[in-house]
Amino acid sequence: MKTPYRVVVLPALALLGLSACNSSDTTAAQTTGTTYYVSATADKGGDGSHAKPFDSLETVEKASLPGDTIVVLASPEKTPALDGGISLQPGQRLLAEGNDPATGMAARITNTKLLRGGGDAVLVTSNAEVAGITIVDAYRSGIAGVDVRGVNIHDNDISGFNTSCSLGFTIPSDTLPTTIPRLVVPFPVPLPNGRAGIMMRPTYGSGSFTIRNNAVHDARCGDGIDVVLSNAAQFHADIIGNTVSNLQQGPITHLFLSVLAIGLQTRGDAQLDADINDNVEHDIGSLNFTPERADSEGLFFNPVDATTMTARVNNNTFLHGIGGFSANGMEFVSMGKGATATVAISNSTFTDVPGDILELLSLGSNATLKLTLDKVTATHSTGGPLATLTGLVASANVGNCLAVANSDGGNALTLGINNSEFSDCFHDALSITSNDLPNSDKVKLIDFEISNSRFTTSQGSAFNLINLAPLAQLRGKVSNSVFSGNKDVNLTFENGNSMIDAISLDFGGGAEHSAGGNCIVDGGKGAASTQKLDVALQHNWWGQSSGPAAKDISATGGTLDTSAPLAAAPGICR
Repeated sequence: MKTPYRVVVLPALALLGLSACNSSDTTAAQTTGTTYYVSATADKGGDGSHAKPFDSLETVEKASLPGDTIVVLASPEKTPALDGGISLQPGQRLLAEGNDPATGMAARITNTKLLRGGGDAVLVTSNAEVAGITIVDAYRSGIAGVDVRGVNIHDNDISGFNTSCSLGFTIPSDTLPTTIPRLVVPFPVPLPNGRAGIMMRPTYGSGSFTIRNNAVHDARCGDGIDVVLSNAAQFHADIIGNTVSNLQQGPITHLFLSVLAIGLQTRGDAQLDADINDNVEHDIGSLNFTPERADSEGLFFNPVDATTMTARVNNNTFLHGIGGFSANGMEFVSMGKGATATVAISNSTFTDVPGDILELLSLGSNATLKLTLDKVTATHSTGGPLATLTGLVASANVGNCLAVANSDGGNALTLGINNSEFSDCFHDALSITSNDLPNSDKVKLIDFEISNSRFTTSQGSAFNLINLAPLAQLRGKVSNSVFSGNKDVNLTFENGNSMIDAISLDFGGGAEHSAGGNCIVDGGKGAASTQKLDVALQHNWWGQSSGPAAKDISATGGTLDTSAPLAAAPGICR
């Protein structure tokens, strides 16, 4: 009869990932299989018992069978980590005993050997568990799995991974949107990324896995946590309570120009459903003009071709993205043809990046994309000379708080915003642009609904809508929101000589039954302007009971219905 053993697991780093929490013992009940022990301080010739542990990962790997438990005993900080990595068998558990951050004791492993597991420190298989392990300086990923299900990866500390700068996540080539009618810029070269600290790559079948309470940090050539589904794989992923920090990408000679804190991609016919809760990402990316120059992505959602992706994000904190004009806090971008994806973000904060803080981009064709934001704050994009130059023609990566952009035909984009705040950005607080390629299908839908939100103190407009391509339906409903203190015109609407079959832009008193109640004040260059679009703007506050001053509104080939202004400022203005 086997007895339970005491296991100490290392919690994820505290909120900003700067120090480890104090560990506490937890009892892990053993139900099946044999328990083997391995230690970096063990003598040779051990039998795998607690008293005489094995002295190498290779030895314990060979001795164990499916369903067994492997316990890595903690060793002092200056003791070299157990090298060679380990490939787990189905149902095995790799656990830690004796971790104590206060004294530097840790169950520490690495893999510096390409020929052992491809250089990954831990290669997981189905129904495996990895908990409490400190993984340092792996040749490739810290923990990796291909075609696995039922995996539970939690409370590990992973740093210095992908010393080989091996290729991992690849973002396909596509087209980039512009503000010039029927012109998009081809981007013919795929964007490769380095291997991630934790990397899951199912290619078939169905299942689920959990990545929880891990600290992934301080690596110079890799992403944080990447999940890539391809072919017909159907999976659910829980990515919860992780801290990802201080990541760069490798030398520019590798063409690794982006670094993802948490990246999700679906390709082929794959279907991914994900819950991404209580995570923190900070200090992601590399400075311009350095050998490791790369742009940050805090959260990256990338449905490619006829795949399906659904992601729910709650209580996420992103801060200090590093890089150039394409450094973002969150990017949701479709590529190829026929993607269907929904991303819902709530109770989250994204702050301090050079590029757009948040992005919804349809770069492929015939995609159906929906982004909803509830209680989300996006603030402080820093921009710079490259963002200014890009902003002359581009509709994204110019320093917006939120950029929504379409660059091909057949797409349907839906945006929902509630109880959210967008402020202090280098360009617009919210930019919505629709464009497409010549001879492509008509864009199907641009739809936005905004309530109880604030768009303030940015260098451009609070709200900027530009349509440059034939469009089947343009619909917008806005109520009880603030558009104020921006340096350009607060609200701008433009249609560039394109046919729109059905239009309904309702900021109050229009066909969508908006109650208005918006606060539209203190625009640096005016309150509202339109070119060839009709907009309902009734029942709003313009800073005075008589409505907007004539000098603050402009209409060319369209109308702004600002009648029935509010006699007093609504509560949202405060």
